[in-house]
Amino acid sequence: MTGNGSVASWNAVTPGHRNTLKDDHALQSLEDASRALDSSYQQLQQHLNVLNQELAESRTALKRELADKERLLAHLSSLLAALPGGVLILNSDEEITATNAAAGQLLGEHLLGESWSRVAEQLVANQSQVDSERHLSVTRQPLSDDGLEHVVLITDTTELRNLQRQLSNAERLAAMGEMAASLAHQIRTPLASTSLYLAQLGRDDLCSADRVHICERLSNRLQHMDALIDSMLGFVRERPVPLSAIDLSGLLRSFHQLLHTRLPDGTQLILDATEERIDIIAHNDDLLAALTNLVMNAVEHGGKTIAVDMRCDQDWAEIRVKDNGVGIPRENMEKIFDPFFTTRQSGTGLGLAVVARTIEIHRGKISVSNRPSGGTEFVLKLPRIQAADNHDKRG
Repeated sequence: MTGNGSVASWNAVTPGHRNTLKDDHALQSLEDASRALDSSYQQLQQHLNVLNQELAESRTALKRELADKERLLAHLSSLLAALPGGVLILNSDEEITATNAAAGQLLGEHLLGESWSRVAEQLVANQSQVDSERHLSVTRQPLSDDGLEHVVLITDTTELRNLQRQLSNAERLAAMGEMAASLAHQIRTPLASTSLYLAQLGRDDLCSADRVHICERLSNRLQHMDALIDSMLGFVRERPVPLSAIDLSGLLRSFHQLLHTRLPDGTQLILDATEERIDIIAHNDDLLAALTNLVMNAVEHGGKTIAVDMRCDQDWAEIRVKDNGVGIPRENMEKIFDPFFTTRQSGTGLGLAVVARTIEIHRGKISVSNRPSGGTEFVLKLPRIQAADNHDKRG
């Protein structure tokens, strides 16, 4: 009985004890989970504080950057408004989307939404008027690489043109003064000779043959002075030169046919010109006279072989006049185109000056250099008529 009772008593207590153990284990697990959760919460709270701090710093930096950009924008707006030149912004449809105050003053107040092509046409029409007192310069550039928007800058160049005109007039007056002084110097020598010859004519013992000889000398001196005056008047006279489209290749061939028979014996004129038609805007006679002057100048300075050749690219026609004469001294190279500069006693000093003036009227360029093999090379560059312009003029 006792043994059975003991067994029964153990069996009765054991399940409860087991439940207690389970409860203790569950409580311990709950406490562990709570502590882990509390630790995670603290870590999350710390991380959240760090994020809030970083967010606050980022917000402060953004506010500072926004304030800087607003100040920069205000500064640029003030700068744009203060610019003396006009500024237009064009969209991809060539419509004006923004302007500054100067653009309104230069082109009119109602520009927003207008087509730039219409505004540009009106601007060109106003500029082409003879009595127009305002001159504007227009520059256009893309705002970005995609080319969807463009900025147009309009500058009033009226004052600059007036200053350039005044400077040009002053330079012209100064050049005329120098030419007048040079002419006086050039005339003084033949005038002195003329006075001496006239004094000789008054002698009673002068024979008839000597009198004729002195009269011939007087005539030569007077003709020389007359040539000097004519050359100067031809150089300074402002005469309109009618320019038209001519074939430069044909002009050079005609030039060669006319001139090679007039050259001294032993002098050879070689022409190398393309058969292709090369159109330029020029005055036929003036250009022929300039080329003739260059060839005769080469002859007078010892040239026995004179070569004239032509080279062309899309924009320019280039004529080269080369000789095998004595060349130009280095100290005279910069003065070779100056009026009245000459190294010959009987020269007027206006031949090459007139050539340079002729090329300038033709909107061309002229340069000179000594050839390594001896002699001189003059290079004339004249603007070509573009193919599209040719088609329009001939059509």
